Amino acid sequence: MTQLKIAAVAGAAVGMAAVASASVTPNTYEIRVSNVVSPSQPSTTVEVWADWDSDLFYAFAAAEWNLLGDMTGDFSGPASAFTDPGQDGGTPMDGNVMDIVTGQLQFPPGSLFADTSDPVLIWSATWSTTDFTARTVDLATDTTRYSLYVDDTGLSSDVTTTVLEGAGAIEVIPAPASLALLGLGGLAATRRRR
Repeated sequence: MTQLKIAAVAGAAVGMAAVASASVTPNTYEIRVSNVVSPSQPSTTVEVWADWDSDLFYAFAAAEWNLLGDMTGDFSGPASAFTDPGQDGGTPMDGNVMDIVTGQLQFPPGSLFADTSDPVLIWSATWSTTDFTARTVDLATDTTRYSLYVDDTGLSSDVTTTVLEGAGAIEVIPAPASLALLGLGGLAATRRRR
């Protein structure tokens, strides 16, 4: 009898360890940038994708958030990837995009079905600049609300407190001729020292 109790306790401990070590996909955003920005290509497309634990949730439902950048470039044409009512691509302001509302409906009786892709594209815009100083423009999300569908009935859950904010970067490089001039300047400085 004692051996049976020890085996049961050991089995429960192994089960709890397996649960504790199971990886959980965080509810987050992926920020994707299409290309490096340079004088020959002064703009890039920025996309934001919603990512969540598809083992626990059915689909992305909605989010209210801001995309934070910096004042060295401007966003244009911000748009939600969804066509459902209530979408707002946000307002470009000082290198940021504020008050973005993205979401999709799941209402089977009305034949409205959410895209269950994970991740799913939720927003895009064009970022451009006229300042080609070499730099990295960091992008980050700032979430007010993030909801996921629990199942295919349309029941959603607010998971804002579990969201990991997304991060991305836009690389800006000077014109190749500018790089060559910088290289020649460095070479000339080296020769003067000798």
